[in-house]
Amino acid sequence: MKKKVILLLAALMALLGAACGQAQGQSASSAPVEEPAALWTRQDRPVRVEYHRMWEYSDQAETEDPEVLRELVEVLRGLEVGETTSTAVEDYTDVLVFTFEDGTTQRLEFEGQCVVGEDQSRRTVDGLERLRALLNDLVGEAP
Repeated sequence: MKKKVILLLAALMALLGAACGQAQGQSASSAPVEEPAALWTRQDRPVRVEYHRMWEYSDQAETEDPEVLRELVEVLRGLEVGETTSTAVEDYTDVLVFTFEDGTTQRLEFEGQCVVGEDQSRRTVDGLERLRALLNDLVGEAP
């Protein structure tokens, strides 16, 4: 009797594990391997950036200063994007909207230590300290 109960529990756990993996878009046998995503792929330089800080307080700034824009792009190119995560926060978001000479825009959203994709997925990012230091300067806040 004990063996049947144990086998039944083991089968149930296997089924639940498979169902959870499929609900998250994974197969029961392996998790997907994700390639690192580049945050900045454009070759042209932006002519303007709008910054929206949505932390426990709000602030915003904008600039057309070519040196500030160059530094921001340099830092963005150096950020390392990691794995997808389910971590989400409501009071630590930075939104950057870059405008280019041709009028197109590129929006980047950082929430906590993650970048938020267009599909609202979140991926971890290493190196956000440098970006946030530049953004502090942009809004005139001391580190």
